[in-house]
Amino acid sequence: MKFAWMMNAGGMAGVMSWIVSIPQDIIKNKQQCHIGEKPLGMMECFNQLRNDGGISRIFKGSSPTLARGYIVNLVTLPLFDALMAKWSK
Repeated sequence: MKFAWMMNAGGMAGVMSWIVSIPQDIIKNKQQCHIGEKPLGMMECFNQLRNDGGISRIFKGSSPTLARGYIVNLVTLPLFDALMAKWSK
């Protein structure tokens, strides 16, 4: 039971970390892809995204990233814990 709980805790930690990171990543990508004489600032990018489709525009298409974050951390946390238990003896 502890192992299943730890796997889910790791997966949810991965999802939560991406939920926090995705807005900054989307804004950074928009800044990098901008073509113009003057670079876009962070707030300008945020305002453009918000005007294009609201706050949900920032998270559009993020489902695969969240699924990957869940799966990767689902494996990583229990593996890390098992290795630390083995090597700390």
